[in-house]
Amino acid sequence: MEREIDRVYEEEFDRVWNSLRRHGVPSRHLEDAAQEVFMVLHRRWPELDRSRPLGPYLSAISARVASDLRGRASERREALGVELERVDPRQGPEEQALAAEQRRLVAQGMEALSADQRAVFVMHDLEEHSMPEIALALDIKLNTAYSRLRLAREGFTKAVRRHRPEGA
Repeated sequence: MEREIDRVYEEEFDRVWNSLRRHGVPSRHLEDAAQEVFMVLHRRWPELDRSRPLGPYLSAISARVASDLRGRASERREALGVELERVDPRQGPEEQALAAEQRRLVAQGMEALSADQRAVFVMHDLEEHSMPEIALALDIKLNTAYSRLRLAREGFTKAVRRHRPEGA
């Protein structure tokens, strides 16, 4: 069992890290959140259905870990700081400013979604899992998954339009 989990950790760590980022985990908490995802996987390994793909299952765990992190009282009280991001030296100042603005709009669009909507939106539109896989991983009905995706897309679009600068 341990060897299998070690293999999964090596193969899937980057995917889990990216999934957590997409679910809104601040960079300062990514390492701990990723470790928590794999701890959950380790605890649930004996009852894991090996016939199901692992990617949607890890994404569902990532969504729950991210949601729990956002819901913690210490996170709600914490002042929002500026997240430092890598700058592509090949981009000029205008391109860097535009990219930063786009990241800000996406973050605001994602924040407008409920945790349930965000999970389906990220898993489907960003991580490209199928809707049946998502429904199974989140343990919801397929129609519920489709409804959450539709509401998430609408909410995301409205939030981005609301926060977009005039003329953009």
